[in-house]
Amino acid sequence: INKDQLEKKLGANYKEILQRELMILMQINKCKNIIQIRDVIRTKDHFYIIFEYCKGGDLSFYLKKHKRLPEKQVKNFMGQIASALKPLNKLRIVHRDLKLSNFLLSDESEEPIVKICDFGLARQKGSKDSSLLFDTLC
Repeated sequence: INKDQLEKKLGANYKEILQRELMILMQINKCKNIIQIRDVIRTKDHFYIIFEYCKGGDLSFYLKKHKRLPEKQVKNFMGQIASALKPLNKLRIVHRDLKLSNFLLSDESEEPIVKICDFGLARQKGSKDSSLLFDTLC
């Protein structure tokens, strides 16, 4: 990510926004149903955030491709999503942008692991920005 582009898109406090997302992800980096950070590299002009690779794409693409899903598979996906939300709830983290495109699938198998991604709008109650919990327009 180019730092100049980040500043144009997110404003002067882009460093705080990026830091907040990274801090949240670091706290939940052991949950199998949340995207894992592999590395963060900072250079003079760029930030590189290396995430695990999810070959299955996002849930939106998967549903368009498969049209209808068997009840067993839907229950499996919903159970995994609930499992991902448990540690968020325990740590008082609100994602604030849950949508089909923010659920990635680990692979292209019939039973992929569902992973929540994109914590850019997330907030943690009790943190210094928790007063912004519902102030930001999504």
